[in-house]
Amino acid sequence: MRALIDDLRSRINPVYSAQKGTESYERRICVEALEKTLADIDRADKTTAVLRSLLAEWLLFASNVVPSCAAGFDQLESLRARTERLMCTNVEFSEAAKADSETSEGGCCGSAGT
Repeated sequence: MRALIDDLRSRINPVYSAQKGTESYERRICVEALEKTLADIDRADKTTAVLRSLLAEWLLFASNVVPSCAAGFDQLESLRARTERLMCTNVEFSEAAKADSETSEGGCCGSAGT
């Protein structure tokens, strides 16, 4: 994408880049939009890396926790499995959230927050 941006930028005539309706103006708008998109992709990649690291920590923690009741164990195991599946696949967030809402069951022993 960087090569496309550089090519478009080289074709912009600075004299006409601010004048609406000119090719240089259109190219400048495209370059600005592509640069913003590239920056957004970079930011998303960095955020994804941080989230994957946090999820890996969560999985390590969850593998060492022993809940005090059977319902808590089932919920913890379900969360661990879904988190691991989400990390290892390209599941869309909306699909993962939908699956979470369909399978979540309150807190330990069926009562939230206890």
